[in-house]
This record gives sequence, structure tokens and C-alpha cells, in this order.
Amino acid sequence: MNAFIGSPIRLATVHDVPRIGLVAAAGFQYSNFWDWERPYADKYPEDTLKSYCLSFKNLILNPCSAVWVAEDTYDEKEAHGPRHSLIESAYSQISLDAPKDQKVIVGVTAWVFPSDSDHCGKFKPDNPNNEAPGRGFRGRDTNSKHMDMVDEAAEEATKKYFPGCPELSMTVVHPSYWRRGHGSSMVKWGMDLAKENNETLGTISSTMGNALCEALGWSREDTIHLEGDDEAPDGLTFNVNTYNKNKD
Repeated sequence: MNAFIGSPIRLATVHDVPRIGLVAAAGFQYSNFWDWERPYADKYPEDTLKSYCLSFKNLILNPCSAVWVAEDTYDEKEAHGPRHSLIESAYSQISLDAPKDQKVIVGVTAWVFPSDSDHCGKFKPDNPNNEAPGRGFRGRDTNSKHMDMVDEAAEEATKKYFPGCPELSMTVVHPSYWRRGHGSSMVKWGMDLAKENNETLGTISSTMGNALCEALGWSREDTIHLEGDDEAPDGLTFNVNTYNKNKD
């Protein structure tokens, strides 16, 4: 199971979900998807956290996904982010009394495989309660119309550029631990797996995600723009990336 790991990452478990939710909320604030999809996160931070926690929990429990986390030495200054209501809410809900030099989760990535993939079931932590994935959650922090627009455009792009391929679903690193190679190490796991199995990978990426993918050798297949409205007049621009597509 660890044959493709070249850096200190490990499989996530359901016990990691609260910390993963915090990392996701802290890191995704910097994504250009954030204001488009979660314009009310400052007002309803508890909904944002619940959404991320449930999303990653379902991915951890999904047999056709692989969720990996990166760890680093805890930085006690990490709570002082740009959106204080969200970060403070996260820390009020998660008891984290980390001694000096303790390792904590600082990044997470999720890969999703086709339902008929040989990878299904291979990258799962122990699940003694045999818990199944549940329903997702859209809270008061979101603009549902905008999220539906992204989902529709992403589905079309997936069918066009990487149908039936493993997908890099989400990658995020807590801002206090940026520029330490955590994002790269987590994405490289999937790249090594793809090369070993002669597979194409795909992802729908933000501006920052596209920069990471291109730096690691992924190709940008397309750039998609969604027209804005009164709430977000600039609209949203995102990218479609593939890796190992011309493998033959």
C-alpha cells in the first residue's frame, strides 16, 4: 500500500476529520473558488467547517477514493489567519492542545477512482464500525446557484478531457505550512501511481492549483470562465489539467 510514497504522508482516518476540516477551511480561503462558492463563510463559519468535515469523511469512507494527509511540526501561530471569525470558530470547536514539536496534519489531498478501477478498496484505513459514506452538506455559507454552475461545468469538462480516469479531487495545505513541499508530495503520490499503472489523471483546478499542477508537469487542457452576476460580477475562472494523457 505504501509502495508509491516518497515523502512523509499517510492515509487519513475518520479520526482525522476535525483537523482536516480546519486545514481545509484555513487553506481554501485563498482559492479563487472561495468567494464564488462561499460568500457567507464569515457569517456562518460553522457551516463551512461542517461541510468540509462531511466531504472529507465521505471521501475517507468511499472505497473508490484515497485520502492522504501530510504532517508537520505544530506552529502555535497558525490560528492567526486573515478571516478571524472562521479560524476562531474552528479552534473553538476543535480541542488542539499540541505540545511543542508535536506533529499535526497540515495538508490533505483526495483522489477519486472510477467505480470499476482496480484501485477501489486498496487505499482504505481500518473501518471497524463498517461505516458507510453519508450525504453531503451545503450550508448557509454557500451560493448554491454558483456551486451548481461549477458542478455542471466541471462535469462537462471531465467527460471531455479525462473520462473514466482517476481524478485529483481536492488538495489543500494550511497557509502556515506553505512552501514546504507538502502539496507537491501529496500530488506526486497519485502521479507515481498513474505512471506505474499507465493511467491518465485529471483535475479541475483553481488558479493556485493550476500553478502547482503545471510545476509538477501536468498539462492545462482548458481554461473555463463562468459569467458573473450581481453578487460576483467578475465571475469565476478555473482550469482543466491532465497528467500522463499522451502515455502511449
